[in-house]
Amino acid sequence: DGESCIVADTPEVYAKAIIRLSEDHDFRRMLGENANKVFEQKYSVSKLVENRDRIYNEIMNYQLRITCLALSLNA
Repeated sequence: DGESCIVADTPEVYAKAIIRLSEDHDFRRMLGENANKVFEQKYSVSKLVENRDRIYNEIMNYQLRITCLALSLNA
């Protein structure tokens, strides 16, 4: 996206991006800072734990609904 990463569809675009990174200190710093923010938002330990807990709760709620359904069918 040019804000937190570089996407290149061709070798030529990739080469230009690498040259820009090597020559443009401000762009390199901005890209690195933004990439770090994205990483922290998506892949930090706290975010991974939050996602794990959410998935666990979804599974447990689903299991509870299935158990309730099974009990009501057997009643």
